[in-house]
Amino acid sequence: MLHVSCSDAFALERAFLARLADACARRSSPLAPITVVAPTARLLRALQRAAARELGALAGVSFLVHRGLALALLERAEPSPPELLGSALWEAAAEAALRAGSGALAQTAERFDSTAGALASTLRDLRDARVAPADLRGLGALAEEVGNSLAHVESRLRSFESERLVDAAGLMECAIAVAPTRAAQLGTVIHVGALDVTESVRALLQAVNTSGRLEIVALEPDEKSLFAGATKIAAAVRFVEAPDLPAELDLAARTALVWYSQGVPLEEIGIVARSLEPYADLLESTCRRHGLSWTSSAAVPALRRPTVQALVDAVECAAEGYRRPAVMRLLRSPSLRTEFLGFRSESWNADAFDRLSRELSLEGEPAWTTELAALEAPPDPAWPHERRRAAEFRGAIARDLRSAMERLVQSLEPLRSATSWSRFAEGALRLESELFVAPTAPQDARAREEAAAALAEIGQLDGLLPYPGIEAAAARMRRVLARVREPLARGDRGGVRFLDLQQSRGVHFRRLLWLGLHEGGFPREPREDPILSDALRAELAHKTGRRVPIPGDTEASERLLAAMALTSASEEVVVSWQRNDERGRPRNPSPFLRELARAVGAEVGRFGRPAETRTIPAHPADQALEVARTEKLLAPSTAIAASALLSAERVEGARSAAAALSMLEAGFLEGFQQIECVDSFRIRGDRGMRFDGVAAPAELRALAPTALEELGRCPLKFFFRHRLGIRALEEPEDGEVLDAPALGRAVHRTLEGTYDDELLHLARTDCRAAIAQAKERIARTLQVSLAEEAPGRGRRQRGLLAALGRRWEKALGQFVAEDLERLAAAGADEVRCEEPRTATLRLREEILQIDARFDRIAKSRLGLWISDYKTGRGRIEDLASPTQIARGRQLQLMIYGLVARASGAPIARIEALRIHPDLDAVDRKGAAAIEGLRFAELESPVVSALAVLVRLARAGHYPITLEEEPCVSCDFRPACRRAHAPTRQRHSVFEAASAYYALGDVEVKVTRSAPVRKSKS
Repeated sequence: MLHVSCSDAFALERAFLARLADACARRSSPLAPITVVAPTARLLRALQRAAARELGALAGVSFLVHRGLALALLERAEPSPPELLGSALWEAAAEAALRAGSGALAQTAERFDSTAGALASTLRDLRDARVAPADLRGLGALAEEVGNSLAHVESRLRSFESERLVDAAGLMECAIAVAPTRAAQLGTVIHVGALDVTESVRALLQAVNTSGRLEIVALEPDEKSLFAGATKIAAAVRFVEAPDLPAELDLAARTALVWYSQGVPLEEIGIVARSLEPYADLLESTCRRHGLSWTSSAAVPALRRPTVQALVDAVECAAEGYRRPAVMRLLRSPSLRTEFLGFRSESWNADAFDRLSRELSLEGEPAWTTELAALEAPPDPAWPHERRRAAEFRGAIARDLRSAMERLVQSLEPLRSATSWSRFAEGALRLESELFVAPTAPQDARAREEAAAALAEIGQLDGLLPYPGIEAAAARMRRVLARVREPLARGDRGGVRFLDLQQSRGVHFRRLLWLGLHEGGFPREPREDPILSDALRAELAHKTGRRVPIPGDTEASERLLAAMALTSASEEVVVSWQRNDERGRPRNPSPFLRELARAVGAEVGRFGRPAETRTIPAHPADQALEVARTEKLLAPSTAIAASALLSAERVEGARSAAAALSMLEAGFLEGFQQIECVDSFRIRGDRGMRFDGVAAPAELRALAPTALEELGRCPLKFFFRHRLGIRALEEPEDGEVLDAPALGRAVHRTLEGTYDDELLHLARTDCRAAIAQAKERIARTLQVSLAEEAPGRGRRQRGLLAALGRRWEKALGQFVAEDLERLAAAGADEVRCEEPRTATLRLREEILQIDARFDRIAKSRLGLWISDYKTGRGRIEDLASPTQIARGRQLQLMIYGLVARASGAPIARIEALRIHPDLDAVDRKGAAAIEGLRFAELESPVVSALAVLVRLARAGHYPITLEEEPCVSCDFRPACRRAHAPTRQRHSVFEAASAYYALGDVEVKVTRSAPVRKSKS
């Protein structure tokens, strides 16, 4: 065996070309085989181009990666080589091994769902290192348990061999077995590249060498002498600090274009990073914006493709029992084939479906049919015209949504009724072909094919694992598809090379830009294997003499990658890092940067930062000036924005730049008009307010009390949420068991199952017995209600859920004990919970329909007693403040009273009741109430306020609130201009909004006779 060591990529290519030319000269015929082997496809293509350029025709020369070498040997030994086992079957084999065990690992797997995945990764490392189960004996109980799992998995793998399925290590073992007799058919074998290969690949190369025709051209730079100054870097090195990731990627694209303008071919420009994953999402759009052709080793998860995500949404919709968020994600998917659900694409109204399902709080399969069917009844002919039209529109939307859901439920039924992995996979694959449109983008089509292959593999789990039901099957499907990655660029499309450091090993460039030299970007943070520690792995390597990977020992490998990168460019290397992360928090330069600066002879400044570092400003205008001064190259959009920011007349500067670049299109003109309006204090009629919450007149359909209260507090927020349909993400924050809305729904359902007429009758005769019975009902229903709001949680989250349930069970017990005593004293004898009611209110010249849902309404001796539960942390006393009510800021309780009074019964009491485990810490006041007399006194100012609000909303005027209180929890703060001086000034003198702002000056002093209204002034 011939072995040639090379210190850099240039020497590697020269040595390879010399060995290949010598092998071509020595072969017996021009078509005698020669095989070139390399660790990565990128290096292989670079070698192929170099050989074609220097040696011309390459007849008989094959270029293979390690796996290709194994397959080439097997194809010469048998007609059909085995196929590789997928990740789903491999992880299932590891999980089956855990189920068969009874030690610490098995006990850990019962608490943590991720144990099987971690064990699968550990066993894969051991298989690649050719470690036998017996090698783990004597290294401790945990190592022996891992050895038992390895033995169990290997027995499973042997059973797969009859189906011609093997894992990566098994493929190498099959090739090793036939190599002594088949390697001669490959001719001279030249292995090129770094030799830090797995033990399986090393054994394969040794088996190939038995023919005596293996030659190795190894890249082995001496990183120690490089950073000790003994070896100089040939290329000039510059350092650049970018403000953030997008700016760093823009820097890379601009630098590549500058180099190209200087005569460097794009194929000889490399842009590398330790990992391209942080840059993958922006890579394609950045290159398109700069007109840069590129190829890359980056890959993105298939789940990011709409076609694959839509399939997962459909399966999870069935698994979660048709919860509203999952259903709406599916109905909003751009990949959904609406024709399959009985609708043409132009008649599909997902926004209307979303609004209606929110209003009705639809949850669970029956709700999507029974509750929607109730809205389809024709309206009463006696109703006013406006109300009839609103009811007809609402009924049409309900009918369409119910029809679509019936078809969807029918198509998902095979998934829900599946009793095996194969039936589950068949149902998902059928769903994928029926319910979703065929993707047109090549990346989407490839991702869909990969997802279909992964689903087919899930269908092979029968016999390995018992089928756990659709909920666990859907979770496994998401995990499997999350590991499927789709390359951003298949093959070599030419252009700039965007590569991670592993893929760039052995590839040389004329110019190189190295991204991500900040802390966390390079070097890679060491992470020990949670199953088999670094110490155990080192002991195992010493015992067996084999290369067992040690994940936590990264220093030597990271330094080697750095040495390969720095020696891979012949002319120039630009090293960059980010000053801030994606949240704007400061980032430190990499600790390796100090050593790198010293290696290239650069002076080191404070904090290890090279003294001569170019800093790119964060402000767009300053950044544009800096780029124009240094690179003299600006993207058109950047140039227009910079012209606007640097010009005294911002709009004129931007308009001139856009005209000079021939980009003065309709979109730009509309944007310029908006900027002029934002910058101006003047109003030119209603059109001058069209960017400040003035829209076209709109029909005001039936509203809920909470929506009306939101209209009173902030009309602009009402506009965003109820007219534009903008909504915040519904998922709870990481680490929380339930978000506040989900917790509130669970508490409401629990109390709905607690109160009834029988309980009230018992409370009037034996209050203690009624309290005991109520607590029993709470204990029975609370955990079920909480679990319905948190489906698919892991074991740890379910434990937190149980603890949360115990705290709320105690709080609810204390609440009903006090509440039943009050109800009994008031003589309450009839109660309804979660009861919907509709009423039409006449508000001066306006008529408004209100759809209310009472948390609880009871009949007492004095009239109706209305109760609204509050599980949040706000100031509850404000809910009954007469002044706030008259100003239209707190309307919910009064609207409940107006709706209830429409039935003809008098109002005795309207109250908001605080329910919370930490009541003292939240607010010492547990209730706020409006008694019957006060309700009568407040009715007139409330009707006046509602008339003002309805008139504004119907006219399409949604002014901002001018109050000084900060909007702490609003979802729409990024879109609001409350703090913008011109906007506030225009609103303050906007005649159409004057009636709304006048409400803010109203003060009410409640007496027993009549309310007194006066202005603050």
